[in-house]
Amino acid sequence: MLIQSTTTVTFSGHSLDVYDINGTRWLRGSQIVTPLVMSEKALKMLFKRHRSEFTPDMTGIITVPTPGGAQQTRIFSPRG
Repeated sequence: MLIQSTTTVTFSGHSLDVYDINGTRWLRGSQIVTPLVMSEKALKMLFKRHRSEFTPDMTGIITVPTPGGAQQTRIFSPRG
């Protein structure tokens, strides 16, 4: 299922797409890293290291439309 962002917010001067899924707002990991001044690789390592601490209401994988076609991406809720 393709998920569309519902709105865009600005954080530290960076635009972030917000995905509203069942009443919870989610952000893509690839967008979170820029305002947090970290790399996607660092986020992946952090997630892998602490994977057991994340529950399904904290993170998940969705398919989003991109200019290059549909792509799967990891998303995080405010708790994630």
